[in-house]
Amino acid sequence: MDSAARQLLSVTNAHRIRIEVSDSRGHRFPGEPRHGLLIVEALAEEWGTCPGPAPRKSVWAELISG
Repeated sequence: MDSAARQLLSVTNAHRIRIEVSDSRGHRFPGEPRHGLLIVEALAEEWGTCPGPAPRKSVWAELISG
């Protein structure tokens, strides 16, 4: 990850954990086919992408906890 990367982990309720990773590498937008996103899709209850101020972009995922 580049030096401008940011990671966020939060508990949205008693059973849901949200993870968000942002970076400022503008050459790819999250959601382009990559092996890591296949893992996210397999493990996450929900996930998605969102753009930020150019060139920042984020991938988020919500997991169900025990």
